[in-house]
Formats: sequence, structure tokens, C-alpha cells
Amino acid sequence: MSWLFFLLLAAVIAVAAFLMRGRGPAAHAMFLRRTGLTFICVSTLLIGVFVAAEALSDPGGWRAISLIALWLLPMAGLSALAWFRPGWAAIPLAILTAGTIALAIWYAADPGGWRDFENSIGPVRALVTFTITLPVALLGWRRPVTGGVMLLVLGLAPLAVSALGSGFGAASLTAVSTPPVLTGVLYLFAELTGRRAVSPPAAAQTTSPQIQQPGPLPAGGADGAGQPTPNAGDTGRPTPDTGDTGRRTPGPDTPRRAA
Repeated sequence: MSWLFFLLLAAVIAVAAFLMRGRGPAAHAMFLRRTGLTFICVSTLLIGVFVAAEALSDPGGWRAISLIALWLLPMAGLSALAWFRPGWAAIPLAILTAGTIALAIWYAADPGGWRDFENSIGPVRALVTFTITLPVALLGWRRPVTGGVMLLVLGLAPLAVSALGSGFGAASLTAVSTPPVLTGVLYLFAELTGRRAVSPPAAAQTTSPQIQQPGPLPAGGADGAGQPTPNAGDTGRPTPDTGDTGRRTPGPDTPRRAA
């Protein structure tokens, strides 16, 4: 059963990588999140139909309806809370995730008692994991890191701890643990890709442009050609003084021409 789990994980990642070709990092992140949430929704629907059909066939009747309501109503309530109030749902879902680990440790400590209990009631550990998976996935849509880590813990920790016991109920536990692990991996990859898409613009905004300071003027003027910069109205000839007509002013010793 473990080889099928890793094969499905590799297939989902390979298909996601193929469909993301030629897209930008932001589009990659959104595609990964949508793939993870779609996978969880589809798997929840299929597993839910299977569990409900089993309950209706045995024991059937009102007892079956009550057993279905035991996991369907909490799933619906937690899903609505995670979607509309993710801040409020994070702590209860974290406590319930830790509770699945506690159940797995309890099973590993007393596998015989749990075997008798689940033979009379049903796969309690698998149903608890199944009930929490969809709300945690909806929380991960709003908060990918928190939801992704919780999904990985929800899927891997019960399997790892239960492996220390007799392995009773491993098939059903693996079936409900595969979707959260796959979706958790996709959520974390989406968050990593999204951060790489946001980092370059942020770095560009925080870097102030360097203003080039003007250097010293070259010798001979500001034109840099080594020649003096002519003044306004300079014609290249010396400017005569005011009133200079090019003739000398006659003095007392200057002989006067006769009229």
C-alpha cells in the first residue's frame, strides 16, 4: 500500500509540473493551490460517498444516518469556520490535528483494545482524519503555510505512529491520509513559488536609485572642449569702451585744423 501512496504522490507532482510549463511564478503558485484544493474536494466527495454507502448497508436505518451525521456535521461546521473565519479556525483545527496524533499513540500503546473497539464501531482513526482534512485544506487556501504544515502532520503522523503497532486498519488510514499529504505538499510549493515571485519587485522598490553627482568643471569652461565659453553677444572681437569711436579726443597740445 505504501508504494501506491508514493506513486500517486509522484504522479500528481509530475502532472502539476507539466501543466505549469511556460507560466510565471505567480501563475504557478495559484495553479498549485487550486490543484491541491480540487484534489481534496474530489477525494472528500468520493470517500464520503463510500463511507455513507457502507453505513447505509450495514447497519442501515436510523443508526446509519446518525453515524453519517457524526462526521458530516462537524466537517461542515469546521469547513464553514475555516472558509469565513480562518483566524478563528486555526487553533481548533490545530488541537484536533494534535488529537489524531494522540489517538495514533494510544493505538500503538494498546493495539489489541483498539482492534476490538474498531471492529465494533468502525475505523475511528480514519474517520477522524477524514473529518478534519477538508476544513484544514480550506484553511490552507487562505493560509498556505499553516494549512500545508497541518495537512502534512495530519496525513503522515498517524501513519508513522500507527506503524509501531500491529498495523490494523492501515489500509483505511492510508486511504484518508493520502489526500492531505498531497495537498499539503502542493500548498507549501505554492507558497514557496509565490514568495519567489514577490521578492524581485520588493527588492527593486527598496533600492534607492543612485544619483550621479556632477564632477568638477573642465579647465577652460563648462563645455569641456578646452576653449573659453563665450559670453552673450561675444563676436570674437574686443568690445570697445563706452563712447569709443575709434578716434582720439583732441587735447590742448593737439594742433587744430583750420576751419
